[in-house]
Amino acid sequence: MIKKGFFSNFIFIFLIILMMFLVSCSQSADPTLDVAHGTQGIELTLHDVKNTASFIKGEKLNFMLEVKNLGTNDVPGGFIVVWGYDPNAIFFKDSSGSSTILDLPLLEGVKPYMPEGDSQFIEIQEEKTLNVPYGSSYNTNLLFSTCYDYQTTAVVPVCVITDMDEYISGSSTCELISQTLSSQGAPVAVTYVEPRMSEEEIQFLIEVKNVGDGDVILEGAATDKSICPVGIDMTNSNELEVSAHISGLGYGVCKNDGNIKLSNGKGVALCSFKKGTKKSSYTTELEIILLYGYSSSLDVPIEIIDPFYSGEDTYLE
Repeated sequence: MIKKGFFSNFIFIFLIILMMFLVSCSQSADPTLDVAHGTQGIELTLHDVKNTASFIKGEKLNFMLEVKNLGTNDVPGGFIVVWGYDPNAIFFKDSSGSSTILDLPLLEGVKPYMPEGDSQFIEIQEEKTLNVPYGSSYNTNLLFSTCYDYQTTAVVPVCVITDMDEYISGSSTCELISQTLSSQGAPVAVTYVEPRMSEEEIQFLIEVKNVGDGDVILEGAATDKSICPVGIDMTNSNELEVSAHISGLGYGVCKNDGNIKLSNGKGVALCSFKKGTKKSSYTTELEIILLYGYSSSLDVPIEIIDPFYSGEDTYLE
């Protein structure tokens, strides 16, 4: 009986350990999971909002804002501007006139172990209850605008042919081909890469596009509170920086010091590399990095009703 009981307990413990092992394996991240896709960076979602956008004078909005990083780049900082309201109607804490600035939380980019993206909640605090300063109701569109720096990384397999005769005769081990790319997990994407070759250099024509729902801003300008979002204009928007790197050849020299100006959301760069000393053609990887600022907005219609309006305005309350 003792041996039978011992054996039963052993089997039971073994099964428990096996189940724990299987559960831990099923929850572990797949290191081969491709997360470099999608067209968004920071996304805002408003929670705990009433089913209708109507509020009564004397209530509070009680907004809870979810901030999510849907792209692959980590966001080390930035801010959110809440604006588009009358400060005599809505009284956000730490408001400056008709706008309130909230720090953007530190958010990791999408990873194999976090394929849905990093997110945090921000409570938007109010100093006092809602008011209707003029008439029987107040209507506005609250804007929640993100301002942050971001980065796109695209890795493209390319052919490097060092011998022009090999290229002309078609005897190279690889061939120069143009490639159309999909998204890279960022609001600005590399969409097309075309190789070109001369005796001394190999060049790459790189096309980029704003594939997100916001505005591309100069890197640095997006984290300047005097510029983003109300000061965005032609002098600080639709411009970004590009760099290109090939292992063994180093960084390429890109035209216009790597600055790309977008027109209708699209732009082009040309980056050149010296071919190096290898005597035969080979396949390697071209890494393209885009640096820029970005801003997008969430638009929330709000109505505040004064059910006891007597014909007297209360903007001085």
